[in-house]
Amino acid sequence: ALLVMRFGVNHQGFIMQKPFLSKSTLAAVLCTTKRTLTNYVSAGILPSPEKFGRDAGWGLAALKAAIDGKLSTLPKEKLTLLNNAMMDLEARASASKVVDSFSENACRLPVAMLLSTHQYVESDFRIHALGEIAGVVGQMDIAGGEMRDSVRGSDERSELGKELNFLAENLRLRKAQHSENFIHIHASNQLIADRFMFTSPLFNVSNQNLGRELRVELQLPMENKVVTYKGPELRQDDGLVFMALLHIARDIKLGTPVGFSAKDLCEALWGYYNGDYRLRLQAIIGRLQQGVLVFETFSAQLVQRFDFPSQGNWSVGLDRDIVKFMSSNTVVWLDLARRLSFGSGLASWLYGYVRSQSSLIPTKVATLQGHCGSKGNLKSFREGLRDALSLLVEAQLLETGWYFDEHDRIHWMKKGGK
Repeated sequence: ALLVMRFGVNHQGFIMQKPFLSKSTLAAVLCTTKRTLTNYVSAGILPSPEKFGRDAGWGLAALKAAIDGKLSTLPKEKLTLLNNAMMDLEARASASKVVDSFSENACRLPVAMLLSTHQYVESDFRIHALGEIAGVVGQMDIAGGEMRDSVRGSDERSELGKELNFLAENLRLRKAQHSENFIHIHASNQLIADRFMFTSPLFNVSNQNLGRELRVELQLPMENKVVTYKGPELRQDDGLVFMALLHIARDIKLGTPVGFSAKDLCEALWGYYNGDYRLRLQAIIGRLQQGVLVFETFSAQLVQRFDFPSQGNWSVGLDRDIVKFMSSNTVVWLDLARRLSFGSGLASWLYGYVRSQSSLIPTKVATLQGHCGSKGNLKSFREGLRDALSLLVEAQLLETGWYFDEHDRIHWMKKGGK
């Protein structure tokens, strides 16, 4: 648990520094065993591992090629796990190419801290839950091997079959508990949120110097349903802090208080710390605490508990129901360094929007203005949009050559045709 607090974890709870997945890490990602991976290689489902210095494993290009080919025969659940891990690899690879005004340390969010006022238990930490899952997987592998070696129709084989069924149900329950109790996994250089938060005016692009409404009610489209937000007006800075809190608390059970340094968080997000920035952070988290998302059968606060003593670390407790609207199919990963480089405005909103789309279709300028919550006139918004698009081109997120047509639609394409 202390290792989690001190160093953070990657997509499946294992520290990763190099741009490849080792055999052990890939086995953990897929919730399987090294022997099964060897069988995948023998069957041609996975390519043979490559050498990375003294280590061996699978790089991003090899995994992408495999997914485009025979790896599609893997169960959907394992493909989803592998895709998530590949997004982690891709984000870290692209992050190394980002050139911006932030130092390396400024692009690191503070780690979660244990509070002396709270009695933590092992089950409060993701690494414990993942260890239990891995333990069940190992038991299943042993029982499966014994079953293969047993005599068909024997009592032993029948008992082993019952044991495997029991373990399979145990594994399903443990995975469900993990999904219900922890924020969706993301790496130390990433931010995440649900897709609808990047395609709606929930965190709008209004200038921070303009007065904000104390109470708003927004209808936010989310897949095939509508989510209602009720609370104070939220802007891009509020969204950045919300994602930062999700990041800090990502490996601790939801509802458990998580400590952090207000000074370190201010410096990480804005590059500076003083009394004004401390009050700014306090005000933002206070607004998030007042914000509520209302769904068909439940509602969730963006932040449930917030303690901000004048001395020592602050702490937050996140609503346990937050994960109910964040699934593998709707979570969007952002690169932390890139998000910070865009500040908080139209360019930062547009970054999240582009990342949330599998491809970009011609879109009316007025439609984008509505999605991002801009309150200016259309002409001014269009000019701001030009500047924001240019920044995304420079950041290698969009292809050059975007243009507005005679119907005031923007024609654009993600870098690499995606």
